[in-house]
Amino acid sequence: MNTWLVVFIGGGLGSLARYFVSALSMRFFHTEFPWGTFISNMLACIVLAFGVIILKDRFVSQPLWKFLIVTGFCGGFSTFSTFSFENYELVRNAHVGFAMLNMLVSLLFGMVIMFILLKDVHIPR
Repeated sequence: MNTWLVVFIGGGLGSLARYFVSALSMRFFHTEFPWGTFISNMLACIVLAFGVIILKDRFVSQPLWKFLIVTGFCGGFSTFSTFSFENYELVRNAHVGFAMLNMLVSLLFGMVIMFILLKDVHIPR
């Protein structure tokens, strides 16, 4: 299978997952804080970490798995451009505290997730 097709499939699935997470978060959270983006980014960190844990040996021998999960799914599911735009909008609308909170907890939680889940994993280069 072509690499670009694997990335395309993974990206489409990741984008659909992001859409559903955002739709659900709007239903349950009624604040200015961009919960959908935050949850999508944190779940993408978890998916990426577990993908590495489960498929770490296959990333070298079968690189299509890496393209499907990391580049495709996590690329479509995580939302850095949306994250940046939402923070811009928060600041523009005088919600600087929410913008700072979002930037801080997104970075902090994302790194904590990676360190916890990957602490004992040897990732071949």
